[in-house]
Amino acid sequence: MLKTPNNFYFVYEYCNGGTLEGVLRKERVIAEKQALLIFKQLIDAFQVLNKYNIMHRDLKPDNIFFNSGVVKLGDFGFCKSLEKANMTKTMLGSPIYMAPEILRG
Repeated sequence: MLKTPNNFYFVYEYCNGGTLEGVLRKERVIAEKQALLIFKQLIDAFQVLNKYNIMHRDLKPDNIFFNSGVVKLGDFGFCKSLEKANMTKTMLGSPIYMAPEILRG
């Protein structure tokens, strides 16, 4: 990732292992040990995003890639820089993977 005063630039590498969506379609089930390794690597990726105050906003199996067995998070088209730890008020992402909206009564 490269950062200028006004922009973030994400440089991606070719991922020869496809996406998590593709793996799930092919294998149908992922062993718990493999799922935990994937999850751990995603946590590592989100720690880097947190360090730079970036919210991904479109986490889904199609945006989780594999390169020689290593998990890579991609598609930052909806990402947002969070200034001073403010939350965003815009709902974005893929509806099927979005958390349900909190009802206020």
